[in-house]
Amino acid sequence: MNLTFKLILLGSAILISQSEVFGRGFGGGKDGRGPPGRRHHGPPPLPFLKGLNKTDVKEFLAIRRNDSLTKAEVKQAEDAWAAKQNATVKSIYDEFQANRTKFEAEIKANVTKAAANLSTEAKAVFDQMEAVRDNQNISYREEHKQIKAILDGTTDAIRKEIRSILPRPPRGPGGRGGHGGRRGPGGRGGPGGRGGPGGDNLPGENSGPMPTGDDMGPPPMGEFGGSEDEE
Repeated sequence: MNLTFKLILLGSAILISQSEVFGRGFGGGKDGRGPPGRRHHGPPPLPFLKGLNKTDVKEFLAIRRNDSLTKAEVKQAEDAWAAKQNATVKSIYDEFQANRTKFEAEIKANVTKAAANLSTEAKAVFDQMEAVRDNQNISYREEHKQIKAILDGTTDAIRKEIRSILPRPPRGPGGRGGHGGRRGPGGRGGPGGRGGPGGDNLPGENSGPMPTGDDMGPPPMGEFGGSEDEE
């Protein structure tokens, strides 16, 4: 599995879980505890979208943005999309999905093992969350709403316990923003560096308003790469 696959898979697997427990403040500043900075742009584009025309890219990205589809239907629609592509794209897609399935299984196994050390109360909440994630007959938006309701119905202490066993989100390519240079006679201070991601807040821990509208639910896989502007 090359570095691009690993970055995309790590981003998609972890950010979806972290968005529900930590909140959506990955850019620092208002919603997270990190210093203000530019928004984290995420892993590289999805490899099977590279070089495709706008129509094919938009068709793929529209699948996960369709809130009427269940998670199972999303998978079926994505597979059907891939089946219409040329052999090279289909091969890259199949490799990506196989790696993704394996990688997510490894993360789930590690988190489940760590969950055995949770308190009885926290383990019960964790099990409820996992049942929602495992339910393929609901949409991704409904998954987010149900998990949010579970977390809103518990205590800060339990949320912190659950947070402690989850993998940390990957950091962006830039570190913490640096200070500008000292102003000389008539000169401007030097530019600061790009801000790293923040996002340590749990719902109920001053994490700001929960996302609504298009921001609800886990990030579509297309948002981990693959711009609609790609040619």
